[in-house]
Amino acid sequence: MKTPLLWFLIAGSALFALDMFRPSRSDNTIHITQGDIKGIRDQWKSQSGEAITQDRLDALVIELIQERRLSREAIELNLDQDDVIVRRRLEQKLRFLTESLSDSVDPTESDLEAFFVEHQRSYDQPAEWSFRHIFFSAESRGDEAEFDATSLLVELQQESNAEWQTMGDPFVLGKAFANRSAPELEQLFGTPFVDRLSQSDAEDWYGPLRSPFGHHLVWIEHHQPARAMTLEHARKQVLYDYRSVQRKLAFQRYLANLAQKYPVAMPAGT
Repeated sequence: MKTPLLWFLIAGSALFALDMFRPSRSDNTIHITQGDIKGIRDQWKSQSGEAITQDRLDALVIELIQERRLSREAIELNLDQDDVIVRRRLEQKLRFLTESLSDSVDPTESDLEAFFVEHQRSYDQPAEWSFRHIFFSAESRGDEAEFDATSLLVELQQESNAEWQTMGDPFVLGKAFANRSAPELEQLFGTPFVDRLSQSDAEDWYGPLRSPFGHHLVWIEHHQPARAMTLEHARKQVLYDYRSVQRKLAFQRYLANLAQKYPVAMPAGT
């Protein structure tokens, strides 16, 4: 049985033999440019927040040279052929380059306005609430939870300065919520809870509101109704979304062109 070392020696000999008989390149020089050096400096700065030292720069340049030597040699030996990992990396890089081309052209104001109008509802700001609540657990109180909440509501409305924090049952998410949007509250408490919450803006105890956890008495401290945003207020997000869509469209157009350039022949019966 051949050992791993023996397999390594056999593979190395095969690569050496291949290297001996393949045509040599007319220019085997590895060119390191000022752009390469600047790229190393900039990447180090962005990742570490500090300027690179000369020793570290020299080491990374050596790594770059070695990487290019190895990759060039691998291509010379056709090691990139029929390799799924290489194909996927090339596909990713080509997708990135194709999509990046769309960023080179800034949209006009008319482009942004048209995009904003088409997707305006997605930029509307949902309603928000800040409130405190007293919780009555359906798990521990059962059918009595709603009755207990209703009974306490009458007392609270008569004695607004009561120590509400000590009342009811512990709630794992806390007894107060600040600036929570309607979608966030729907995820936490369910749609019926938010629907009932929307029916009152009074600064008084209100309820009981039902949730999957039980029943709640709620004191609304602040309510910001849903509001439509203007392009000026949403410009940053609109520009980001516009470019994201343009990248996808650019890649789809590129794929359509490739379909014309590279037709497909399928085996019979498939």
